[in-house]
Amino acid sequence: MSEFEKNQLPEEPMREAPQAQGLSDIEAFASAATREVAKPPRKNRRLTVLVSTLAAVAVLAGAVFALPALFPEPEEPEEPDVPDTSVTLLDKELDADGKKIEYPVRSVRVTTALDDYTLSLGEDNAWELQGEENLPLNVTAVENLVDSLIYVQAQDTVDEGVVDMSEYGLDTPALTLHTVYADDAAVTLELASLTVGNGYYLRLNGGDTVYLMNDTLAETAMKQPETYVSLAVVTAPSVNADDANGTVMIKELSLTGALRDNVITTIRPKEEADGKEYENTSYLLTAPYKTATDSTVTTKVFAVTEITAEEAVVLHPNAAQLKEYGLDEPQSVAKIELGVFTSTAGADGTITSSGYYNEQLHLVKLGKKTADGTAYYAMADTRDVIYRIHAEQVPWAEKTYHDFANQYLFLRNLTSLRSITCTVNGKEYAFEFTHIPEGDTLDDELTVKLNGEILRTHEFRVLYQVLMTLYRTGAAPAEPQGEPLLTLRVSSLDEKLADRVIDIYAHSGSVCIARTETGDTYKMTASRVLDAIEQIENYVSGEDVINRF
Repeated sequence: MSEFEKNQLPEEPMREAPQAQGLSDIEAFASAATREVAKPPRKNRRLTVLVSTLAAVAVLAGAVFALPALFPEPEEPEEPDVPDTSVTLLDKELDADGKKIEYPVRSVRVTTALDDYTLSLGEDNAWELQGEENLPLNVTAVENLVDSLIYVQAQDTVDEGVVDMSEYGLDTPALTLHTVYADDAAVTLELASLTVGNGYYLRLNGGDTVYLMNDTLAETAMKQPETYVSLAVVTAPSVNADDANGTVMIKELSLTGALRDNVITTIRPKEEADGKEYENTSYLLTAPYKTATDSTVTTKVFAVTEITAEEAVVLHPNAAQLKEYGLDEPQSVAKIELGVFTSTAGADGTITSSGYYNEQLHLVKLGKKTADGTAYYAMADTRDVIYRIHAEQVPWAEKTYHDFANQYLFLRNLTSLRSITCTVNGKEYAFEFTHIPEGDTLDDELTVKLNGEILRTHEFRVLYQVLMTLYRTGAAPAEPQGEPLLTLRVSSLDEKLADRVIDIYAHSGSVCIARTETGDTYKMTASRVLDAIEQIENYVSGEDVINRF
């Protein structure tokens, strides 16, 4: 035996983990998992440590999951039973044979300190507001009231044998509901609000018992009669079931009112009879002047074929109320003609007939805006009701002729023109065109002449673009004065089309005023007009034409 071996201690045998007295199995396992053991050979040490660690984690995790089983949470004590003190006062849903009644309520009279009105079923089982039989009603609102009266349950009985109802405010109830049911039973419910807390006292059929009610019935029934008025101000006509091509459209829209100085502005969809002059527009202004429209503005306006109010505000407004809501002198008035447009086509796809049916006419008047600016007070058709209508429902509300009118000076394709005459500072330049459709290039398709001399085609196309950018920018600030800075006359190859003539006058350093042959007068940006004059003169003198805009 070597000296090294002699000095080694004898190998100690592995001991079992002590089982402590009173330890649970889990505690014993935990103790065993943490006992000291002899070090293994060096080459296996990492693996052994890892295995030991995982084993310990697994054991501890098991202990954690086992804890709820060993130490269960204490059971919550059962809540004591609360006696049911509710009292069913009315149950009119079923008839004597136990069958559900289709219309259990025939009428209900609502009386408050401010209102007294009656809702009743008509001969066709449609609800009517008595005295307003021609006024369409909000069916959902009526049914909410009716449903609350079919089954009525009190929370508790407050007092019996009451002699003086003033103790509960029931000598002058805040709400009285007198309801007649399908079985001809007439029931009266009187409600007075609690002096402390939420809820109501209730008396049934003038009896001497007082019941406690929550807020639900009172909140449902304590409404003004305006609540039950239909909010459908303008409804779209229906498309016939056998019409696959029918589309609801605005046939014509006429606008007037104070903000338009009571001048009528009328717009309608373009028709085939309007001809090629308006081939680049879908809608036409026909009053106060006939012209193409701005497609973005008009399309948005014509997309709205129904108007729904947010609220009915006043029934039968008096003169003071009309003035209060700005409806004594409406700011904006719309006459809306609706219809279903349809067409038929032959075998080759050619339209053989077209037109409107189920046409309707509506008149909508707008007064003041609401305080938050999101809606208008309005009246419609023959209804004697003031509504609140959201601005999105009436996109035409503040639009004028100049908002609808197309901003371009003229909407005619160059290929359809015979000539354009420009008069600048007393000088007249008559540019005459010859169109050659078979030309090899775009410039080969057009010849421009001035006094018989051929001019540069490409440069004229640039000049044409410059003239097109003489945009309308709004209503003229005044009548034009003096001699025009620039006059344009646009002549079409189609002799049926009248010449387009525009006289443009100086007004200020930034504004010019244009007037067309129809009398249409509007403002332009002065810098564009002056630039157009410069480019006309550049073209005639042979210099480059530049489109700066």
